[in-house]
Amino acid sequence: MIHTLLGEEKFQQGMQLYVARHDGSAATCEDFVKAMEDASGVNLEQFRRWYSQSGTPELTISDEYDETRKAYRLHISQMTPATHDQMDKLNLHIPLKVALYGEQDGKRIPLQYELLTVSDVLDVTAEHQTFEFHNVTQRPVPALLCDFSAPVRLDYNYTTEQLLTLLKHAENDFVRWDAAQMLYTNELRENLSRYQQHQPLSFSEGLVNALTFVLDNSASLPELTALTLTLPKETEFAESFKTIDPQGIAVVREFMQHSIAHALQDKLLAVYHQNQCGNIKSWLKILLNEPCVMLA
Repeated sequence: MIHTLLGEEKFQQGMQLYVARHDGSAATCEDFVKAMEDASGVNLEQFRRWYSQSGTPELTISDEYDETRKAYRLHISQMTPATHDQMDKLNLHIPLKVALYGEQDGKRIPLQYELLTVSDVLDVTAEHQTFEFHNVTQRPVPALLCDFSAPVRLDYNYTTEQLLTLLKHAENDFVRWDAAQMLYTNELRENLSRYQQHQPLSFSEGLVNALTFVLDNSASLPELTALTLTLPKETEFAESFKTIDPQGIAVVREFMQHSIAHALQDKLLAVYHQNQCGNIKSWLKILLNEPCVMLA
């Protein structure tokens, strides 16, 4: 997080100062933060709360787009739930790395305020904050928490269309993977409801098209493609329910895995044979290990 807050140049200056001061000694977290602070000139007093305050912070985010002014606002609230050792929590300094993509064309939108380019790292320090961006010519899809810039829980009400846009067009690896996981989770949840009501299961054509796009552009990062194609584990999906249906979860997950393998059989086989890395092939083999797919 400190690297995200300071940037590469100031972080490296901080590392040099830290090593010069503490090489060969038993340094502490405070020593590290102090070196970063002194070298960069950035006040990290509020950031130090990460080392003394327990619990996982939660960010609740909403947005609005003013088409007339070509302005886009992100409204961000932070809170850390009480824990048994600390009932009262203070606001943290949270680096939230963001990007904007056009809802219509998926192209990245520069972050500007008035006519000036602004940082893609938002300093979330108060309980409630609003960040405004100008010269936004179309309604944007926000990519939030790029590079997993902070260990927080994020609450933003993405639509399926927005997630598909991020899966296809986001430049950040974590954002694309996270969009896929949210899409899978939504599909699993909808199919679990159908299963429990004895209705036929289905698989979204939009998601198939997005995964086809991912496979067509997999040459540069095949490892990421393999991870993106991997469904959430049954235990991970079960955590989102108060009452868990183990059999239903197993059935709908197997259905989705089979559906992906069946719909993308030719493309999956092509990627499988193009990549000789055992780790990549092992990930893809999970999907390809279906009755409808023959591995050569």
